[in-house]
Amino acid sequence: MRTRIDGKLLSIFLLALLLRVALGIAVREPVDRGDMARYESLAIEGGLSTQQEPLYPLLLRLIYRLFGVHDHRAIFTIQGFMSAIVVLLAYSFTLGMFDRKAALIAALLCAVYPNFILYNLTVLPETALILMTASIAAVAASGMRDASKACIGGAVTGVGILTSASFAFFVPGLLIVLKRRLLFLLALAITVAPWIARNAVVYGKLAPIYDTSSFNIGVAQYSRGWMGDIESVYSRTAALYQWHWGESSLKQDGGTRTIPVFAIRKFSFLAILLFGCIAIARYIRREHLRVILPALIFVALQIMIAMVYTIRYRALLEIFLIAYIGFLLSRTRGAADAA
Repeated sequence: MRTRIDGKLLSIFLLALLLRVALGIAVREPVDRGDMARYESLAIEGGLSTQQEPLYPLLLRLIYRLFGVHDHRAIFTIQGFMSAIVVLLAYSFTLGMFDRKAALIAALLCAVYPNFILYNLTVLPETALILMTASIAAVAASGMRDASKACIGGAVTGVGILTSASFAFFVPGLLIVLKRRLLFLLALAITVAPWIARNAVVYGKLAPIYDTSSFNIGVAQYSRGWMGDIESVYSRTAALYQWHWGESSLKQDGGTRTIPVFAIRKFSFLAILLFGCIAIARYIRREHLRVILPALIFVALQIMIAMVYTIRYRALLEIFLIAYIGFLLSRTRGAADAA
């Protein structure tokens, strides 16, 4: 299904782009540092090995060469462009799942949703991962041939794995929803093959993309008895709504002006989570699983078998919650006239 960029969708896209670029230029310091030091060290000093994902540090290296070292505003602005594209992709897969009214509302929500804007104001790969997740969903919801879906899905998944090892958890879900599975695996293998070959030449060993430790797979957290195991799963699941990333305020103009953003991040996400879950409970259909199942399995595997304790990957669920909220709001009185 092709995404028809009409006047309303174009206006929403331009709004998203304006908000992101304006903040990218105005904000000087990241609102969330996380693993920023590690990514910047890899970008500036090098040292990529079988334990580090290469694509985001290489993107930073390119930006620093073009705009200067530690020019965060250039990074924020480029990530803002990437995030604006997510608005079009969200429109596309929401249109494939529901209708034009819901798709326009979902696109508008993506355009103004604070977390989708603030994710760009970091030196972290969340924006890129959200873009790839939305791309996979848009392909799955489209009317493309099965072979095309498999090839594009495999290539995008490969790029995602080279950006974050955790993106490999998308593979089981995609193997379930795609019909041309061997073609998907072939496209995935071709995408990651150059990195495997590079590491084999440089380090003299054949690693499955990365060393196995990089995938953070482990069952050590299930060694404390069944009560402890339940508590461990519960704590990681609860972190989906309890954990909030980043600094408590957004600084502008060298720190002379601060904008408190913690409450905005926290309560905007809780609103999306609450209304999204209500909308999913009411409107989910079996045919939607081809779009949302890979992301749901991704999060479930992260919670169940990955040794992670910060739930940054919940960002990959937010676009799907927004899609269902778009349909929920399109059913309200007056939504038809607005669309």
